[in-house]
Amino acid sequence: NKDLSSIAVLKQKRFDRKPGAFSVIDLMIPYSSSSKNIYHAKVSETEYEIDVSNMKGDLIKKIRKRYRSVVFKKKELKRLNHIINKIETKAKYKKAINYLLYDNTNDYLWVSSSIERNQENEKLFFADIYKDGIFINKISLDIGLFDDFYNPGIKMKIKKGKLYILNEFSSSLKVYSIEYQN
Repeated sequence: NKDLSSIAVLKQKRFDRKPGAFSVIDLMIPYSSSSKNIYHAKVSETEYEIDVSNMKGDLIKKIRKRYRSVVFKKKELKRLNHIINKIETKAKYKKAINYLLYDNTNDYLWVSSSIERNQENEKLFFADIYKDGIFINKISLDIGLFDDFYNPGIKMKIKKGKLYILNEFSSSLKVYSIEYQN
């Protein structure tokens, strides 16, 4: 069938087109899906919220967690502007949620949210782990330099007990084995 039509529109946001009215990082909506649900994060600097919809687009529930806004450091903004290339952003605060990953084998949702970075944690990837919408644990993984913003050059996927991270900038693919402790 060559006639493709939309079933539902889950997120639609209009932006003021005046210069400085929005940041390019406002256009990056974290999402993921399981075999039953679609997860999409609210693009916010102040709220940690994820809508869970069924495959028809009907909202089933919201996942929320307390979140304190985190200010970008100059070094982080410089890196962000370098990565998005030629579209300078003057964002002051980091987005609450940067990545969503779903582990279909074990039914866990991974949520990467922004934190205050320092020398000890600048190379760590942090994720909140959820099972059936319930917070289970916060993890940290030493996977190299990690950013508190969606980086289009980094692709992550969880499949069959493995975390795959493709870094297009360094032309590398790293694979990590995942084990959950119940």
